[in-house]
Amino acid sequence: MNALSPHAHKMLRQSSMASSSSPLKWTKEQLEMLLSLVDKMQGQDADKMDWQAVADELGGVFTRKQCREKYQNYVRPGLSTEKWTCYEYYLLAVGHSKYGKAWTRISQSLLPHRAQNNLKNHW
Repeated sequence: MNALSPHAHKMLRQSSMASSSSPLKWTKEQLEMLLSLVDKMQGQDADKMDWQAVADELGGVFTRKQCREKYQNYVRPGLSTEKWTCYEYYLLAVGHSKYGKAWTRISQSLLPHRAQNNLKNHW
């Protein structure tokens, strides 16, 4: 009987996690480790970061996409969770008229303290 390769084992584990009825929750320790790993790789732009390496360092429990989205939309330092101001809504409208639904571009140029996902949800 052939043993599964490490890659096949990881893919099997991820597919079984994806098919579970409830999404996997991040623990406080995993969030701290995510922040620490990103901080350690600080020289890299978050958009060009090796998110697969981050996911691997977290034990392969989360995919690279889950790690990137959790960081960029929820735990990135400097993100605001405060109530939106009238001026921010104005900037969102200006950004949408200029860039369309390019939420990343709007976030980077006009509202860097708001996550792209937050912009999309407020639109």
